Amino acid sequence: MIVIDRLWRINMAIVFVCSVYCSLSFLYKPFSYSVAALINVTISSVLGIAIGRHLTAIKLENIETRRQLALQRDMDILTSLPNRRKLFEVLGEMELEDSLTPLTGVIMIDIDNFKNYNDFYGHVKGDECLSVVGSCLRLYSEKYAVAFFRYGGEEFIGLSTEYSYKEIGAIAESLRETIRGLDVRHRGSSLGVVTCSVGYAEKAVCASLGHEELIVMADRALYAAKSMGGDRAAGFLEATENEGGECLTLRRKTRGQML
Repeated sequence: MIVIDRLWRINMAIVFVCSVYCSLSFLYKPFSYSVAALINVTISSVLGIAIGRHLTAIKLENIETRRQLALQRDMDILTSLPNRRKLFEVLGEMELEDSLTPLTGVIMIDIDNFKNYNDFYGHVKGDECLSVVGSCLRLYSEKYAVAFFRYGGEEFIGLSTEYSYKEIGAIAESLRETIRGLDVRHRGSSLGVVTCSVGYAEKAVCASLGHEELIVMADRALYAAKSMGGDRAAGFLEATENEGGECLTLRRKTRGQML
């Protein structure tokens, strides 16, 4: 709109200057000279405005093309969620010292028995299922200000910048129930519908050193949720307790895995 407004202002200025010039020509120049000047000015003005509009259209088209290319580069087409490349770009920005939105928590989501779903219903239905889950996660992004990304395959990841461990757990549990409530038929599931497992971790409570460790912690919690049969949400601390060890022990294993 700014480019278009500027264009109209320029066109109006051209018309005004040409009108003043022609008027002065008729007042102070011979009539034949004034007529010739009027014809020349009119043709020049029309050509200038037409060329200007054409160049503006090309400029706007180039801007839109660059915008679409940027979206395709950063967006997963199937789910309309930001992709893995965009995820790590955002994580890098969050870890900057002067970041206004530092990472505080991670939520990992995995669709239960998705391979069986693909094998039974086919990949087209599998893509439709991923698209429905992606739509659900986009709504949660808007509702809770948690940025969700497609992590790969049937896995998704959410980044929190403001919630406590307990609040992230409540969001994870709500998300699990919502995805089950989508009522996507799945004959390979004991519940007859598509479900998901969710793992989460929070930086302060889990004493994470950075986003890589926090992702590993949430992923371990996700693994614990799936090990307990799926269709459940598990936090890193609870997952550690269920394994019969201390949180510190698992934390050391996590850091050892990253070294």
